[in-house]
Amino acid sequence: MRHLPLSLALCLGFVASSVACGPETHERTPMVLERTGDAEAGAPLYATHCASCHAEDGTGTPQGPNLPNETNHHSDEEIVEAILSGRGTMPAFDDDLGDQDVADLLAFLRAGEARLSGVVE
Repeated sequence: MRHLPLSLALCLGFVASSVACGPETHERTPMVLERTGDAEAGAPLYATHCASCHAEDGTGTPQGPNLPNETNHHSDEEIVEAILSGRGTMPAFDDDLGDQDVADLLAFLRAGEARLSGVVE
């Protein structure tokens, strides 16, 4: 019987554990992403839950980054994950926002990104 060299076996074990132990997707993320968000409905949610740290116009504060810069570099899934699970000093909003709320907030953030980049008026 032939055995794998120890270094190869350790490497394969590390890769397998890295894949298995990678960042987990919040259980609600797929459900949120299936919904169509309404940017207009997301505006008051942003004002209530986000503006205190990210500023009313999304340009950021010492407590939270500039959101157009952030959303431009992240997928919808990553943004939903950050909203639901939190990230860094940002709290999780999974207990505060329903699936449609998160979809509406995502639509609002994406619409703001488009306005600031000149894609829409």
